[in-house]
Amino acid sequence: MIKILVLATILFSAFHVQAQEDYVVLRKGNKTIQRFTSGSYIDCRLDNYQWMSGYITAIRHDSLFIRQFQVRTIGSISDTSTFGIFPIHINDIKAFPKQPESFEFIKNGTLFMIGGGGYAVLNIANGLINNEEVFSGDNLTKLGIALGVAGIGVIMNVTHSDVIKVGKKYRLQYVKLNP
Repeated sequence: MIKILVLATILFSAFHVQAQEDYVVLRKGNKTIQRFTSGSYIDCRLDNYQWMSGYITAIRHDSLFIRQFQVRTIGSISDTSTFGIFPIHINDIKAFPKQPESFEFIKNGTLFMIGGGGYAVLNIANGLINNEEVFSGDNLTKLGIALGVAGIGVIMNVTHSDVIKVGKKYRLQYVKLNP
């Protein structure tokens, strides 16, 4: 029995026990959007509009320590360069890239711009080929509607954002687990 206890003590002492680490959470209201822990990948825009990406090596006292790297591929050869570890306070992070969504070309107005502009160009080209008056009567109404649809697409494109801005709707929260 003593041999089993000694073996169990040696076996359990060989394991390195570590408490949970602190983490940072991106939230929209009370809903967690993304969680960042030590070892996870992060891609963010800082308050000086510089984009930074890399792996988080540690999280301490509201600061993330990010190891930046770059992978270059030339032909079939890949080369990885690291740039060191950069400490960043969570208040310096201002945006994250949005994940690609389905039907993004409709939400950002691209389909409306292509459809309205294409219809207007084809309408004008057909009117010129058939020797008809392009900018009069019924055709002017059709052109106005087509250019209106293209204009709505431009407005949608200008107001569409490709980033999640930290501020009113989204916030970063530091969660401290170790006392």
